[in-house]
Amino acid sequence: MMKMNKIIRQDEVINLTGNSSFTVSDYVSIKLYIFGDFNVEFVLGKHSQVEVYHYNIDSDVDVSIYLRGEYASINYHYSIISKNNHKIKVDVFHEADHTISNIYNNAINVLNNKLILNVTGKVFKDVNDYICNQNNQIINMRDGHSVICPNLLIDSFNGNSDHSAYIGKFDQDKLFYLMSRGISLEMSIHILLISFLVNDDVDRDLIGDFLLELDKV
Repeated sequence: MMKMNKIIRQDEVINLTGNSSFTVSDYVSIKLYIFGDFNVEFVLGKHSQVEVYHYNIDSDVDVSIYLRGEYASINYHYSIISKNNHKIKVDVFHEADHTISNIYNNAINVLNNKLILNVTGKVFKDVNDYICNQNNQIINMRDGHSVICPNLLIDSFNGNSDHSAYIGKFDQDKLFYLMSRGISLEMSIHILLISFLVNDDVDRDLIGDFLLELDKV
């Protein structure tokens, strides 16, 4: 059950205190930073444009996104540092024409535990001119058991949809390149972690706790 219901009309930094539901008004363009391990629901009105940066440390999360207005669009950047068994679930529902969703899930499985990404894009019948994309990546720092389930449930074919999934280690060529420049192995890994989990245009002053957790990794 949702504990907080909020109508968003401008840029905000949100610190969640419980499961939350957000309604984005028509013709609103916003960027949101979300910090927390809570379930989140978004409902987007027509012509709304939403950019979300969601940072999570070691917990399950369930995200639901409803594109209910024409020309609604969302770019959702989700990053997690996982040390225990966790399941991340992201569902996107295209319910109107000309809607766009781009979901980017980047996860670090630190130890030898299970991490599951279950990501579903659903396009309803008679929805036209949509874009439904997802990109899912898990980096295993050790020998964790990681699973990605990228699902596309498409009932209308007058649009574009795509998904990708990668599970593995950091590129050894990148590590070699950094170390060949005199950077230590530990610092090279740290640089790759930062570039993998933190988007370039994010205000890093707002994600201090997440960066501190990266230092521990």
